Amino acid sequence: MSERTTPNWIPIAVALIGLIGSVAAAWVTTQSKFNDELNSKASEIGRLKEQVDAAEKRLSQQQADMEKRIAQVDERLKKLDDQIELAQKAVSTLTKLGAGLFSGKSKTKE
Repeated sequence: MSERTTPNWIPIAVALIGLIGSVAAAWVTTQSKFNDELNSKASEIGRLKEQVDAAEKRLSQQQADMEKRIAQVDERLKKLDDQIELAQKAVSTLTKLGAGLFSGKSKTKE
């Protein structure tokens, strides 16, 4: 009987084919997972950008409102300063008139 022997390189070739298949499957799986994660992160980044944009818009509006209020307060303070100056002038005038009246009365009594 003749015995059939397999060449030594066949088990090595089968092992290499299996290894290449495993690496290819792992690469495809990893690439797929990577793409899924990338898409997930891209949508998350998009959501975060929208939130940041909305926050910036709100802050800009609040800043504009605050600047408007500050301008109103400045205008009121200016009016109050003008009224205080006017009142101080009136008091000064009244004080001078009062001093003149009192000094005039004391001269007439003497």
